[in-house]
Amino acid sequence: MKTRKKLKIKQRYVENLIVDITKDTIQLNQQLEVNYGYKQNIDSTFTFINLLTPNLDTLLFHIKNTSNNGLRVMNTYNDNTFNILISSGNIDLFSNEFTNDLMELSRLQKAEKNVSELNSVYFLEIQNTYQSEYYNPLHLKKSSIEEHFMGK
Repeated sequence: MKTRKKLKIKQRYVENLIVDITKDTIQLNQQLEVNYGYKQNIDSTFTFINLLTPNLDTLLFHIKNTSNNGLRVMNTYNDNTFNILISSGNIDLFSNEFTNDLMELSRLQKAEKNVSELNSVYFLEIQNTYQSEYYNPLHLKKSSIEEHFMGK
């Protein structure tokens, strides 16, 4: 391949990598904002319980209306350009240092995805346990709730 053609291809890959990383950054920042909102709801519930010592009906109403039913912790990374670089063999257009940095980024993304999947499973297990034990919209198990929150 001629040097000029290689430089043009390399430049296109660089531009696509920048787009991928920009999209990832935007997505992660949006997720941080969403998670901050969830954290505020959780803090609000703890404050509500600890400071106000609510009665059972008020507590149930508060928990039902401030629950985080839509917690999202999974990220989908934009790795198409990286995958094309690897599968096409065009990764050799870049220096060893840059290639190693891309490989490390890919490794970190995979590790984060694994941790997120485990955290998601754990969270859903806790949420399902809570809902099945303490909150059933058709029939509230008041004795379980009273035992848990009121120490009866």
